[in-house]
Amino acid sequence: MTSVFWDASECPLTKKQHNKYFWKGLLCNLHYAIGNHLEARDADFESDQIPGLERAMEAGQFVKESSYKRWMETDVKERKKVEKGEVKW
Repeated sequence: MTSVFWDASECPLTKKQHNKYFWKGLLCNLHYAIGNHLEARDADFESDQIPGLERAMEAGQFVKESSYKRWMETDVKERKKVEKGEVKW
């Protein structure tokens, strides 16, 4: 699988470096959500490890879907408050 950002086969970075830069480049909240998901799903994964790109993307998809589901289950009035910035999501 190649990265959506560049062709990994032509990149001078090693796969480990590629994973590290991808992982460190994520937004903080997303970084922690994905890390927490990976720790919960894999007993061998530790929070100080850098997951492979494929594992991070797969966990990110799960985080995105669960967040969307939670958002859709939220009361319409609450959603409007969040959209107006009155309440923090």
